[in-house]
Amino acid sequence: MNFKILNIACSVIFFTFVIACNKKSESVFGGEGQSFEVFSFHPIVNWGDENDTIKEIGIEWNDINEGIEIPTKNQIESGYFKFTFEIKNKGNVPASFYYKIYYQNSSYKYPIRPDSSFEYFNSQSDNFYGSWEDTTIGIKQTSVIPADDEYHLISDSFRIVGNPRFESKYMENGINQPWKRNPRMGNYEFMLLVIDEESKNNKSIPEQVLYLNKKSQEYFINPFDYLTQRVSDPLNGISNITSTSVLKVKSTIDFSKGIYVNPNSYNSTSDQKFLCLTCNSNKNLKNNACVEQFIPTIISDTYLKNIPVIADVNSNEYNREDYYWNKSFTALEERIYTIPTRPRSACESVRYNEKDKSIELRNPSSKPFDWRKEISGIKTRHGLTYGKYRVKCKLTRLLNDSNMWNGITNAIWLITQSEEPWNHLKPCKNGGYMSDYVGDENSARKELSGYSEIDFEIIKAHPYCPLNSFPPFFRRTTPNKNRKTDWLPHPTKDLSDDEDKILVACTNWDMACQDPSKQAGGCVTLVHNDKKSSSFRWGKSSRATTGGQLAIDRDLFGKDYYYFEIEWSPTEIIWKIGPEANQMQEICYMDSSFTSIPNNQMLLIIDQEFHNTKWWFGAPFEQENIPFPSKEIIGKIYEITIE
Repeated sequence: MNFKILNIACSVIFFTFVIACNKKSESVFGGEGQSFEVFSFHPIVNWGDENDTIKEIGIEWNDINEGIEIPTKNQIESGYFKFTFEIKNKGNVPASFYYKIYYQNSSYKYPIRPDSSFEYFNSQSDNFYGSWEDTTIGIKQTSVIPADDEYHLISDSFRIVGNPRFESKYMENGINQPWKRNPRMGNYEFMLLVIDEESKNNKSIPEQVLYLNKKSQEYFINPFDYLTQRVSDPLNGISNITSTSVLKVKSTIDFSKGIYVNPNSYNSTSDQKFLCLTCNSNKNLKNNACVEQFIPTIISDTYLKNIPVIADVNSNEYNREDYYWNKSFTALEERIYTIPTRPRSACESVRYNEKDKSIELRNPSSKPFDWRKEISGIKTRHGLTYGKYRVKCKLTRLLNDSNMWNGITNAIWLITQSEEPWNHLKPCKNGGYMSDYVGDENSARKELSGYSEIDFEIIKAHPYCPLNSFPPFFRRTTPNKNRKTDWLPHPTKDLSDDEDKILVACTNWDMACQDPSKQAGGCVTLVHNDKKSSSFRWGKSSRATTGGQLAIDRDLFGKDYYYFEIEWSPTEIIWKIGPEANQMQEICYMDSSFTSIPNNQMLLIIDQEFHNTKWWFGAPFEQENIPFPSKEIIGKIYEITIE
């Protein structure tokens, strides 16, 4: 079927009748001349209360390395949702009819509209929808329905699984790998298609709507779009019914299942001395753990010329005077040349705390000649596309009582699950994506890329917008030991007023794709919910755009916990923080007019890392003049939810 020719977008006409007795509040579908009537479509009758219009189900994290299934056999014995509808044969002779159920994630979808462009149909095919997981089944036939003017109950089942269109893109050597396109979190809507024998024989519905694995030209046909927007006639032999019932799918990461360790990361016995029952690389954790120890990639330009000092900054053993003295008077030959390091041993810097059901991040301490600025973090193991990622945590404070930075950046971020072709982003048509994560503006570009990243980075730094407040001014110092005012600068008033504040930075790495109409260097301000949000890009070839606001360190990390949320959808990203889940405040906003929004699968990382401050121009303190930690720096993660 050629959508370039088909421009008529008429909705299928629903004829609603009020019927007597116990059918007063339900709708009947099928008008004058229709060969059947459909009544009482219920997409899920074996889960939740029968009167609930919103039914909620959580993801079961047992043994799902092959992909998420909704529901599982632990939730419903059969492992399937049961749906029912009633049908009346309005003809004069007994007859069979044909039906098909469809589901679609409605929280994270491109909206349906009467558009016939190639780009529109591509976006519709990006929505997550499916039917029976066996895509060789087009429609199913009912039993023979008597012409007795009575409704007859039809029941069947389905489940929501990964790769519902059975696309070869998500297969390897002909074997389906549904985990490469996992079901999305959020709400699901349901639609029932019913047709009669004549409509079936006339092929009134395109085969791409009945067989979801088939394409029209280069794209799939979204049945929700086609059946509500593309039907050229109110055909009497066809009815499609959208249920008012909604299934809400939510994921709460189960920390009690432990922390998995990739065995390829640690080979020697000394690297494995911290292994335990809840942090390991054994089969049980490989099959069931929801998170794993994060092993970062260390970029070569992070080499630091560190001062040879070990101190507990958080306990006020180091202040601003110490910082500027060491900065001014530590000779190069005295400095320790190191890089922020990946975890030295499996499970040393991450652990499950059974007492408070948390995961602990522990940046290890240092000793003389055992210098360690080591990153500590965890990463989720099952990729998802889109979602509202909410983290409840008590990560380390970044400033001590004298507002001296401890060198840590607290980061909560999403990163691509894979850069392989199956996880490529939508094509960037206007010049392409930058091909490498690092490099200059002359680096090669490519139309397809698998790299994506959305960040919360909380650091002692200054916002880039508005431009008239950046960069912050510091008085130049001179290395004169005899006069304190020469080597101890006084910040300007705006900086001194913000000494107890840290920057909550929000970044989308769009790899400099110039498709968005407002993509530009400098500060760009967007308005969302009557609130202005500014983001900064160094230039049109910059790989990332960053916004952010200052916040008081003690408020975010000095209390029992705080919430951080990234809401990622097809057309926008919203960053929020708050003291409670129901008291979140939006601090950053970006949409697809300004930055390219990723549409591939990503994983969530939470870590306490030692950033090279060369990445944060204008930061008041430099990482190399911060001491090595004398005590573990501890943070806690209490909850991760995705919905």
